[in-house]
Amino acid sequence: MNKYLAEIMEIKAQEYNCAVCDFTRENKVLYIENETVLFTMITFGLSTVITGRAPILNLIKKELKDTDSINLFDAPSLYVIDSILHDNSSSLSEINDFFIPSDPFLLHTKKHDPYEVRLLEKDDIIKNSEDLCQFDNALCLDEYIHMNELAFAAYDQKKVISIAGTSSNSANLWWIGVDTISAYRRKGLASRLVNYTAHEVIKKGKIPVYPTWYSNISSRLTAIKAGFIPGFVEIENE
Repeated sequence: MNKYLAEIMEIKAQEYNCAVCDFTRENKVLYIENETVLFTMITFGLSTVITGRAPILNLIKKELKDTDSINLFDAPSLYVIDSILHDNSSSLSEINDFFIPSDPFLLHTKKHDPYEVRLLEKDDIIKNSEDLCQFDNALCLDEYIHMNELAFAAYDQKKVISIAGTSSNSANLWWIGVDTISAYRRKGLASRLVNYTAHEVIKKGKIPVYPTWYSNISSRLTAIKAGFIPGFVEIENE
């Protein structure tokens, strides 16, 4: 098994209060009551684990009792879940399709292009936040700016043209995002910066994950070119 996937399963098992083996049982659905969480659902491709408040879980069980594990993430099932959440003054958030580093995860060799690449630490991001505000797919901004841990930025002269950043959305899993000015896209910058950022995250003893969504094909291709592979899918309420 991919070593990063194994570590992530351990982390998620603790979050969901289940065992790692619960993620690997084929076509099983596990419901775990948790009164501090309204609804969260995760799959690594085989079974599905759902946690939340008892009334929500009971309704999902009743309405979707004959639904296969993976099909819980299909539109008809999500419509039912969303309707249940609406009746409880909530709704589904976006589906996060997480890519994880391949094993082995190789560092991209430096390309001979005219763009300088710099490592930005947390303080650099905060200090230059006004100049980086257009890169909101790569960085947490405004009141969340302190969540940024580091970033790699590409420069054309003194102008930032592409940036990949990572934020500490959880203690051990750091999310990576990337943004490139439209005129500089399709030059391999995004995947290279994502790769550099991920390696820096690993150096710090954390696991980089790259969240995207099904329809964002260009983002998914960036993840693959950077050395990532599909890992898990997770969705929660807003």
